[in-house]
Amino acid sequence: MLLRNLPVVGLVNGSTNRVCRYEVRRGGGETEHVPVVNMVTTSGQPIEYVAEQEVASVQDAYGMTTWSRRQVPLILAWAVTIHKAQGATLDLVDVDLQGCFDVGQAYVACSRATSLEGLKVSNFSPGCIQADPDAVEFYRILERNA
Repeated sequence: MLLRNLPVVGLVNGSTNRVCRYEVRRGGGETEHVPVVNMVTTSGQPIEYVAEQEVASVQDAYGMTTWSRRQVPLILAWAVTIHKAQGATLDLVDVDLQGCFDVGQAYVACSRATSLEGLKVSNFSPGCIQADPDAVEFYRILERNA
C-alpha cells in the first residue's frame, strides 16, 4: 500500500499494489533494489510505479542534520482499518464486523467491494449496523413531507 499522495502520477495514499519486480541499481559503492509495483491511477489507468527511496531529515538550529532516514513509501497491507479503506474500491474484501463501534462503519467497510461475489463478511450481528441518528431524522422528515 502506498503511504503518500503522488498527484503527478495519479496515485493516492492508500492505493494498493503488487510488487512485480525489483530494479537493481549500483552507484557510490552501494547496491540498491528498488521495487517496481503494478498500480491503478485515480483515473483507472494501470501503471508501473518505481518506488524510489525518499529521505527525511531533521536539522538543529545550526543547520546540522541530527538524524535522517530513507524509506520506500510502501507498506504491507494484508489488512487495513475501515478508516484507511474509506474511498477505496476493491475487487476482493474480507470484512470482520466484530469491532464496529461507530455509525456507518459497516456500510463503509462493505461498500468497498465492487460486487457481492467479492465480499465476505465475518462476525455479523444486527447490532453492528448503526445509522447516524441525524440521517434517520432527515429521512423521516422527507417521508412526512412527501
